[in-house]
Amino acid sequence: MDFEIEFEALKETYDLECKAAQGRNGQGEVPKDFWESYSAMANTDGGSIFLGVAEKDHEFTLLGIKKTEKVVKDLVNTANNREKVSINLLSNDDIVIHKQGSLTFIEVKVRRAMRKERPVYLKKTPMGNSFRRRHDADQRMSDDEVKRMLADQQYDSLDDRVLQGFGIEDLDEQSFREFRQVVAVRQPDADFSSLNNEAFLKRLRMFRKDRETGLSGLTVAGLLFLGRYETIRDEFPHYFPDYQLRDGGGDGRYSDRICPDASWSGNLYDFYRRVYPRLVRELKVGFQLKDGVRENESPAHIAIREALVNAIVHGDYAVSAPLTIIQGVDYFSFSNPGSSRIPLDQLSEGGLSDSRNKNLQDLFRLIGAGERQGFGILKIRENWRRSNWRPPAWIEETDPQPRVIVRLTMLSLFPEQHVEILSNFFVKDWPQLTDAQKIAMLIAFAEGAINHRGLAIVCNEHPRDLSDALKNLETRGVFGSSGNARGKTYHISAQMQPSPEEVFKSSLISDDSSLISDDVSLISDDSSLISSKNFLISDDVSLIKEIQPDRDEFGRITHPDFDRPFAHSTSDLAPELLDELRRKARLPREKKRLQKVELEAVILDLCREQFVTLQVLADVVSRKSNTLQSSFITEMVRTHVLRQAFPKTPNHPDQAYTTDS
Repeated sequence: MDFEIEFEALKETYDLECKAAQGRNGQGEVPKDFWESYSAMANTDGGSIFLGVAEKDHEFTLLGIKKTEKVVKDLVNTANNREKVSINLLSNDDIVIHKQGSLTFIEVKVRRAMRKERPVYLKKTPMGNSFRRRHDADQRMSDDEVKRMLADQQYDSLDDRVLQGFGIEDLDEQSFREFRQVVAVRQPDADFSSLNNEAFLKRLRMFRKDRETGLSGLTVAGLLFLGRYETIRDEFPHYFPDYQLRDGGGDGRYSDRICPDASWSGNLYDFYRRVYPRLVRELKVGFQLKDGVRENESPAHIAIREALVNAIVHGDYAVSAPLTIIQGVDYFSFSNPGSSRIPLDQLSEGGLSDSRNKNLQDLFRLIGAGERQGFGILKIRENWRRSNWRPPAWIEETDPQPRVIVRLTMLSLFPEQHVEILSNFFVKDWPQLTDAQKIAMLIAFAEGAINHRGLAIVCNEHPRDLSDALKNLETRGVFGSSGNARGKTYHISAQMQPSPEEVFKSSLISDDSSLISDDVSLISDDSSLISSKNFLISDDVSLIKEIQPDRDEFGRITHPDFDRPFAHSTSDLAPELLDELRRKARLPREKKRLQKVELEAVILDLCREQFVTLQVLADVVSRKSNTLQSSFITEMVRTHVLRQAFPKTPNHPDQAYTTDS
């Protein structure tokens, strides 16, 4: 396979850094910035660093390394020098010599460091010398980021720490009393009822004595699980559990919300008891709830419960990001503060457990919620699959604060009508395609686009095999693509997707069809000409009439190839619809300064159940279109919160956006 094509496929699959590494004499040397990339990849998701390869504007040039043995020796010596780097993550198999023709180059495979190895830093101190990968760049970590990694490294369980100055009086009395009652009923053989309050808390490691300091008091687990909101905030100032129901109503943000508001304790135990019934009450299955504990559950109930508990017990509540649970019309999103202790590709396989808050995990198991040893992840995946919905998605974000998101979508992965449409249209290709290729096409058809990461969530094949599957579809002409490397997306080729011009522009047609040749299908911009053959239609322009796009009763353009209408221009919209859009956008229309999440919520509400062009969005929310695009729309499309109507031409001026949530 050609080197450049191989590199493009590799960069789409893995985090990749290329360095010329020629040295002053052109013989090859380890560049000074190599170790910054090494630290960054180790502290993020791992990757490969190629020495002897130059990259510019996503074009790769093989330069080669002449003195490979010297470069490899320098790599090994520096990796083992604690004066230079904190830990050596490289084995013999991680330094690979490649040959292409007469040129030799070096690949250094850097794995993601384990929790107890991070942060990987340079020189002698982690502060100011630790790096992370953000997009394709190595960036210096802040002191707060380093401190979080050090805390994760030091403590197997963050919630076992004894809190100085906190006692039983800092717990919410009603929560404590009700929790004791539930435990007594569920654990009748444990004889919890005979214990006084302090002994009960000690039994469950919510209150203990630190044997090193001699200090006795509440543990982090006890405070978070049964504390009062104001006392929890004394120790964790950013703590804020938040549930939002977003069903398209209200002011565009949420129609129902549960968060600390002085009407309830605000602790994690009560948050779970209030939120879980809300999450499952609309599921169309038989279900009973007794004392907040499940009975007669469906697979969907089990998956949702496990995802909720998973988010709660894996949260790093010292991070300035909230625990956020969002329920949409056809999806659930569970976002916990803090990075994942286990790489996501291993986490999604299940069976691994490295809980940040092991005592919290035990407390939820005590009331019949949550699994141990990593099998909660398998429960989520398996029970969502049994519900015949698309597989769950796990997403790890680092900006602006680290968080892990689990998204459960109540949409069928393979609607029968989609399979029928694709198999009939690509009748020659369909029988020859692999399962991974068919899945990629079905997702691209349903969602408008597919990328490598999205396909990897659904398929179990090796990442390189998935890259080959996508490339093969592109070679066949089934897929078109946009973007580069890990940001590359694929879409069903133009032969199935109408262009913006076909959807929005009016067309001309003759009243006398005999005047037009049978082989002419395109009318020129000059209405007296037909196609490139320059045949005259007629000197009488009255024979030509303009065909306008179809519109619904609200002035939105409709097209048979799209399942929802287009709000293309505010001047064409019915007054009642325009008034409704402006009502939803009341907040940004009245206030020029909004939090990002507030304006994003308005954009989502405007784009629900319809495609909306950038110009209409800008007009309705009273913002400049270029600002709206660069600061909001681009990121919302990248994270699949919004999808484009025309993904094969992402920068088209008539691009329109919608949301499936």
